[in-house]
Amino acid sequence: MLDLVKRKERFTKASNATMPEQFKTEASQLNQVRSLQELRQRWLKVLFSLFLLLLSSLWLYEALILGRVNPIDRLAYPLMLSLITASLGLLQINPRIYKVSLIGTVGVITIYQFLVLQAIIWGYIPASDTYKLTTFAQWFPLLYILLFLFLKKQQALVLSGFIYLCLGVAGIVRIWIEQKLPVQEHIFSYLLHMILAHPLYIAIFTTVASLQSSFSQVQAQAVKADIDHLTNLANRRAASRALEAVLEDQTEAIGVMLIDIDRFKRINDTFGHGIGDQVLVQTAQLFQQGLRKTDIASRWGGEEFLIILIGTTAQELYQTAERLRQGLANYPHPSVGPVTASFGVALAKPGDRLETLLRRADAALYRAKQAGRNRVVAADAFVQNFLY
Repeated sequence: MLDLVKRKERFTKASNATMPEQFKTEASQLNQVRSLQELRQRWLKVLFSLFLLLLSSLWLYEALILGRVNPIDRLAYPLMLSLITASLGLLQINPRIYKVSLIGTVGVITIYQFLVLQAIIWGYIPASDTYKLTTFAQWFPLLYILLFLFLKKQQALVLSGFIYLCLGVAGIVRIWIEQKLPVQEHIFSYLLHMILAHPLYIAIFTTVASLQSSFSQVQAQAVKADIDHLTNLANRRAASRALEAVLEDQTEAIGVMLIDIDRFKRINDTFGHGIGDQVLVQTAQLFQQGLRKTDIASRWGGEEFLIILIGTTAQELYQTAERLRQGLANYPHPSVGPVTASFGVALAKPGDRLETLLRRADAALYRAKQAGRNRVVAADAFVQNFLY
């Protein structure tokens, strides 16, 4: 009795771990999200380091070769270098502050670009300073790249729209200011090129982000379509495709097991479909535990399972099937009691197709049922020779 209670507790934990909200597809998607976050963190470190190098070089060039640093940059350069160095160090120590580092760094760069833009508009950076005007135009679009690379598409789009709105308003204000300035101090034509070009930048980055999102969704749906959501095994569609692929290649010996849970209809009729589903989940878990990583376990339909063994022999095929059969029979369900299954096994022959191979496995499964169930029956003579 105590043993049955322990088994029930272990099965309950296993069942909870395989409830629909925790399917393999979702776990796979979660792993993809984590991998993407780790990739973004690595790239952020690379960009931080590169930005430090470029900004330091630019500062030295302006100070030592040009002999002049813009008043805004005298304050902005050391501030940005200090902040990015601190963010890089903190990110290295604690990756969890990724968002804080990102928001702080992008925020400072955004504020810097905004202040330079205001300085240009109001004449604090004179029109004669063609060096500053040119470098500002060249570096400004990189802000959009940072936004779309590290933020969600909606967030990046909103911030990009706000930045562009500031640019547009700046152009309008500059038109009003230039009415009182001599022609040589007019820079609206310079701003106009930025106003016309930047919507194209935003549109391109938005399109790329949308395509990336669509691709990720399609990929996730494709993975989800290949999984049986009750047992977390491959479904019939995925198993058929995999078996057809290995049969077409057939560089290694291929074996299949067609498995049917014995008297499953009686289980459903007696205990209900909820308990029947638990039996299917438990069976799938036991099968997975007894297989190699290269083997493919699938739910073929209803209470039937198909297992594909790649690179096997007649002996390995039978021994694996027998081990799975005994493992299932020796692990009673807490409500149903002992659960058994019948196995039909077959090795692929040269020129075999999916239909011919499975037809032989199905015939062997039928003979296993007719012989009393809870047994392994081989379809092929060379497997039978090993058995007898």
